[in-house]
Amino acid sequence: MELIKFEDYILKYNSPLAATIGSFDGIHLGHQSLMKEVVETAIKNNCKSAVITFEPHPLTIIKNVVRQNITSLEEKSLIIEKLGIDFLIIIDFNKEFSTISKYDFVNNYLIKLNVKELIVGDDFKFGKLGEGKASEINFLSNGLINTKIVKLIEYEMIKIGSSRIINLLNNGEITLVNKLLGYNYFFTGRVIKGNQIGRKMGFPTCNIDNDNVKKLLKKGVYGVRVYVNDLVYLGMMNIGNNPTCNYTENLSMEINLFDVNIDLYDQNLKIECICYVRDEVKFNNSNELIEQLKKDKEFIINKNLMLAKK
Repeated sequence: MELIKFEDYILKYNSPLAATIGSFDGIHLGHQSLMKEVVETAIKNNCKSAVITFEPHPLTIIKNVVRQNITSLEEKSLIIEKLGIDFLIIIDFNKEFSTISKYDFVNNYLIKLNVKELIVGDDFKFGKLGEGKASEINFLSNGLINTKIVKLIEYEMIKIGSSRIINLLNNGEITLVNKLLGYNYFFTGRVIKGNQIGRKMGFPTCNIDNDNVKKLLKKGVYGVRVYVNDLVYLGMMNIGNNPTCNYTENLSMEINLFDVNIDLYDQNLKIECICYVRDEVKFNNSNELIEQLKKDKEFIINKNLMLAKK
């Protein structure tokens, strides 16, 4: 799959496209359903498949807010590539773009990309203030674009949406998040130097640099799988202020890999969350903390074994 900006794509390619378009934060089951439909449509119509998305997320411009994102552009790309998509096309979402009319959006973007088949969810809107509806695209393109509108996937009678998943992540509901995503929630982060307090307690940790995830996830202890090159390690992650030992006002994110001690400093890791274990707690002393960490480790190992059997 090729990740390419809109401007570069129209200069380099002109193949007919089957595509879907949206923010696609998290690439959850609903997004995946659309993208699988795109791949099938592309094969059927002998054209290339594309996901058209925006960077940054539209709400950061429209509402002028700093938005928590489930996935970075890099993480989106990793997931979308596995779905068999040919192109991930990025449109720069700025103030000028946010005021574009529905007519100009269709003619200056979709038609310039040579989109022939467009697959979108039944909540898809486009143009200034979302004035355009999916049902209008065929008319606005003078019949050049066929549009298929797909009913959104629900879980327990509620639409699967990025905002819902963000709220669940804020509340530590990792098990439900993973069901809605269709894969285990993951993020990437670089290992930075820490104070090595955990090493003195028999639980050496590596500190992870990713401010978005620190704010997105609920404080507490998580069971994680950590991908290092071609190897996968089981471990536990703590996000919080370290209230028992070495309190810090700024949130820290530390990971202890079970039964292995390797130097990961300055490496970029993929970290996959498999469960939420407990809230962050202030213990009376380090010995109480160590005993609880032993219980946390046992819980995570058992949880991982249970997941492996499914």
